[in-house]
Amino acid sequence: MQKRFLGSIFGVLFYPINTIVSTMAVLIFGVSEAVKNSNRLILSMATSPQGLFCLVTALSLAGVCEEFVFRGFLQKTLSKHHPHVGLLVASLIFGLFHFDPQGSYIIATFLMGLMYGYIYRRYRNYVIPAAAHATLNLLILAVKLMMHL
Repeated sequence: MQKRFLGSIFGVLFYPINTIVSTMAVLIFGVSEAVKNSNRLILSMATSPQGLFCLVTALSLAGVCEEFVFRGFLQKTLSKHHPHVGLLVASLIFGLFHFDPQGSYIIATFLMGLMYGYIYRRYRNYVIPAAAHATLNLLILAVKLMMHL
């Protein structure tokens, strides 16, 4: 099975998990103003073909680039000392990278980072979590756009 296809399957499977994690974080920490503003910007950009193209490109590249940095480099490097430490530290930094003053997005991305990191460790390849991350980003965008039609 191709790595990108397997990653895409993980991305689809992660959607309900991400939804539950995000909902729980919002219930605990409240609605994030930063995320609300980001969602408004996304919906505004998606009103034109050029804006939608930019969003799809940016969200795809974000998944690939972030996984290269956080799994392909950081987790791989830190795991040479201890695999669990590499997974936890890379996921924590991944969560902090997605900074949100209210904390809900940090917690949600930390937990997603653990899942991407587990996939990376299990398959010893960053292409699979990169495809999963990009697929999840695009699936979230598609659902967000469908909800606002």
